[in-house]
Amino acid sequence: MRDEAVCILQEPIWAACNLGQTWPQIWSNLVAGTSNLEPAHNHVPRVHGEIHVGATALANGSYWERGRRLARATADVVIGSIRALHGKRADIRCVILVATSHGDPGPSAACAEATLGFHADWEQVCPILSDAISAGIRDAAGRFSHVYTVAAACASGVVALDLGALMLEFDQADLVYVVALDALSRVAYTGFKQAGAMTRNMARPFDIDRDGTMLGEAAVVFAMSLARTARALRLEPTAVIEASAQQCDASHLVEPSATGVMKTISKALERAGRQPHELAAVYWHGTGTRQNDDAEASAAQAIFGATVPPGTSTKGALGHCMGASGAINVLAACQSLKDARIPATAGLRTAEVGSLSIVHGAPAQIGPGPILVNSLGFGGINACAIIGSAAGV
Repeated sequence: MRDEAVCILQEPIWAACNLGQTWPQIWSNLVAGTSNLEPAHNHVPRVHGEIHVGATALANGSYWERGRRLARATADVVIGSIRALHGKRADIRCVILVATSHGDPGPSAACAEATLGFHADWEQVCPILSDAISAGIRDAAGRFSHVYTVAAACASGVVALDLGALMLEFDQADLVYVVALDALSRVAYTGFKQAGAMTRNMARPFDIDRDGTMLGEAAVVFAMSLARTARALRLEPTAVIEASAQQCDASHLVEPSATGVMKTISKALERAGRQPHELAAVYWHGTGTRQNDDAEASAAQAIFGATVPPGTSTKGALGHCMGASGAINVLAACQSLKDARIPATAGLRTAEVGSLSIVHGAPAQIGPGPILVNSLGFGGINACAIIGSAAGV
């Protein structure tokens, strides 16, 4: 257990995705079971109700520009928060961790289209990791803080949370901002399609008819500090990170290992001083691919036995938001602790993976206790966080 609580702060919390441009709006739609995803068309995933940044719809620009626009929006949120903090304490040390699975696909997409033409065979294009997103945020916020890129595939958001907690514990920062974002692009779509992870229909996590995932896009911002820093700066915590863990088992390029998932969750439970039955709920990675859902089910059976807490996946509603997917689930876990409920899994009709106690049809009330957020990434990356109540902190 940690010597001092690491808190997720009430402010700033900001998010944008297909279900809304504020976190309260997104949560309301998640609980209502809203899903406005469509199957991909012409190598580009389509989303009804495009994300708006300010008054500008991302769809109004090329797909090359989407990541940069999201980055500018997150930078505005973070800079506003940091400036307010500097008004309280000029010497405050802030770190920004930019979590993204593939950065800005614009340069590689532009190069490919210039070389191969707009109607190119996109099977030839490979995603290229880029720190262009971080560079854009650094250019805007660099004089206020240090900016780092966290690229751990689709586990990037939760890996950033884990790294941020360590930076706070080892006194490398006073506040850590997690900025998680990934935008839709032909580059991302091609990578998932080549890996055999894309559905031919709709994403149905844990369903008997599931055949793959769908891509979404999102940007998420939240901040963390030690409890004593929050008290000194009069910042309100919304939850505490009881423990987190990450590892890369490198078992397979795209298929998760049940053993790796189990070991990572077990390590987080050990660090939190918790028994499995103490968890109130689980936000699973839940992509809707056969391999992912089976791996999480096997790990759950090994850890929980017959007493698996209620679980859900947000990807049937949001799509797979890649590096931002785990960060959205962290916000959802914080909200679930307040509301004592978790949303149903959109798209789920007939559960095949019964050992996971997946909630479907309607939101489920949950009892007291912390919530587990599980996140996986290509290459055997496993990460998870145990999010607990901030009462008494």
